[in-house]
Amino acid sequence: IDGPVQDIREKFAAPAQLRFLAEHDPLPGVLTRRGIEKLLEDAFARASGPRPLALAYLDLDRFKLVNDTAGHIAGDNLLREISSLLKQRVRDSDTVARVGGDEFAMLLAGCPLDKARQIADDVCQAVAGHPFAWQDHMFDVGVSVGLVEVNKDSGSAESVLSAADSACYVAKQQGRGRIHVYSSRDEVVARERGEIQWLQRLQRALKENGFELYVQPIIALGGRGRDGPAAEILLR
Repeated sequence: IDGPVQDIREKFAAPAQLRFLAEHDPLPGVLTRRGIEKLLEDAFARASGPRPLALAYLDLDRFKLVNDTAGHIAGDNLLREISSLLKQRVRDSDTVARVGGDEFAMLLAGCPLDKARQIADDVCQAVAGHPFAWQDHMFDVGVSVGLVEVNKDSGSAESVLSAADSACYVAKQQGRGRIHVYSSRDEVVARERGEIQWLQRLQRALKENGFELYVQPIIALGGRGRDGPAAEILLR
């Protein structure tokens, strides 16, 4: 169909397609971070609050070694294999998403914390028992998991994901391949660690002369400024 009817269909189809692309990862069958945020937001929007949920935040161990040794194509294939493995290990009512480069999340519906820990433990064992082969290389990978219980008092979708991410960070610090249940102390530990890492990077850049000075002119939209030329100086 051509003409105005076709134009109207295209007008409304495009936003729907953009929403789909924003919420669905190129990896088959998994959502993006925005997709799982929307599921959490929908749960919080219900008048009675969300039914019991648990969120598991997963960070692959030794993924960087695969990328550095075998290249990004190998890394992409590993991510596909892991996403398929995760979908096999959760229930039909659960949701898997990729929330970062090598980070996944599992939204476990109607799942008490002890059951969520069982699922997380099963996933850890499955990933550890799944060596990744690429050409003439064999890689042993693992996964660290942070768990957080979700209820009507959990706050926003962003705060839930942040809490699960912090718990995952603590799990990784405990030796990798571990599961850690979120506590309020976790975010403090993660934040302090991030600040220490930035301080170390700044100190290293100073020592190695790694800073560069940039000058960017500021131009008045109405022409030359009354006080003459101006510039913004940036240190990167």
